[in-house]
Amino acid sequence: MDIDLINEAYNFLDDIKSLDEYQKMMDLKNQINVEYKDLIDIFNEAKRRYEEVSFSTYHPDFKKCAKDLSQIKEELYSKELVKQYFYYQREVQKHLDDLSKELKSIIRNG
Repeated sequence: MDIDLINEAYNFLDDIKSLDEYQKMMDLKNQINVEYKDLIDIFNEAKRRYEEVSFSTYHPDFKKCAKDLSQIKEELYSKELVKQYFYYQREVQKHLDDLSKELKSIIRNG
């Protein structure tokens, strides 16, 4: 692989990491992991249980596990910090989508 291409990829990654939206997203992620650690642990356990029962044809606890996961997910995702995190995540994704379109155009016209 061309070393210049690899360097350009690293430069692009640095550009993404320097975006205000990316920095805010990462700050929020750290805050969320500290502030909602217990809630995240409960969510992850509910998700694990749901995935465990959802792979079988019939499981007597399926409805309960699905309801538990839905409730804890709603509680976690309703937190203001989490809402802000997802907002900035979408903004970063828009930048990535724009870049993808630009790259496709360059490759096509190449």
